[in-house]
Amino acid sequence: MVEQQVESIRSIAQLKKEMPNFVILTLHDNFEYQYKYLGPFLSDGILSPIELDKIKKYEKNIFDQDLHLLPEAFPKFIPPTKEEQLAKLFKTYIIYKSQIR
Repeated sequence: MVEQQVESIRSIAQLKKEMPNFVILTLHDNFEYQYKYLGPFLSDGILSPIELDKIKKYEKNIFDQDLHLLPEAFPKFIPPTKEEQLAKLFKTYIIYKSQIR
């Protein structure tokens, strides 16, 4: 199973090298990539050149050329503050620390 996952990642990395406009569409990503980029940008069914450029910049901040997640993009656990109520513990507190430059 792990070998299949690794091989899939290698295949995707190769596709990205061969196809400069290749975009990874994740189905279960509840992080910034999904809600800030993919969702809004694809709401009309296509990516504009500006939207594609923003996605490429985002990807460069989180992946190296072989699609390894960069250390600064590793998910970080952020515990709730004292002011936050217990019910908010079920919200997503894991975020990517990356920014578009």
